[in-house]
Amino acid sequence: MPLSHHQGIERNTVGLSRSEARDLPALGASMASGGLLLISYEDTVPSDYSLDRPVSGDLDERLLSGDILLLRRFLNWSASLLKKLQGNPAFSLVQRNAVLLRAIDSYRRMLELASHADELALVVVDYDRWMRSAHYRTDLLDRLDLPCADNTLGKIQTYGGGSSFDKDRGDADFDLKTDKRCRQMAEDAEYQAILHLAARDEALLAALARHYPDDATRLSRVTEHTPFTAGGLF
Repeated sequence: MPLSHHQGIERNTVGLSRSEARDLPALGASMASGGLLLISYEDTVPSDYSLDRPVSGDLDERLLSGDILLLRRFLNWSASLLKKLQGNPAFSLVQRNAVLLRAIDSYRRMLELASHADELALVVVDYDRWMRSAHYRTDLLDRLDLPCADNTLGKIQTYGGGSSFDKDRGDADFDLKTDKRCRQMAEDAEYQAILHLAARDEALLAALARHYPDDATRLSRVTEHTPFTAGGLF
């Protein structure tokens, strides 16, 4: 359950110890007037929850002023996630691909949720546009009623283990080629197998067509190629 456990907390860009972060109400009360509380829900699809099982647990969600939905192009997102899982020795090949396939289904549900963003009062952030456009970042911050104090991409962060492809570049300037992840993984057999399965998910393709039509077109072409010839098995 979100908020019942967490990986890390920062206050004014400074990481807090587990003991400091244990009492969330006290931590919130210590913030100066006008402080901003930002909660990041990882691997969570809000629409999977209900009034009887709220996404924020016991937190009174009336205290939250808004909800942000972060999306990324499918081909680069799936490549980054697989690369991250491949770097975890605790996962076998089968385990990491099971995680990835479940994540793809969650990704599809997030796209469907984004289709109703206006009626649900969600602010959708397109990660790819955020990375490449300073104007997009300015407009989005204005929509969120936040000051544009720094419009650079800043330093590479270590959240979630840092960059899947550039783990040794912590605290360096952010010049990662996040729009090239699919090309970097194109020859990876696991990635190819995942794409062959995803390309046959009609619900995923329909959701991608609404939000990332180029990815939908590229993914649909995968089905035109046989994963392997029968001679390779018999």
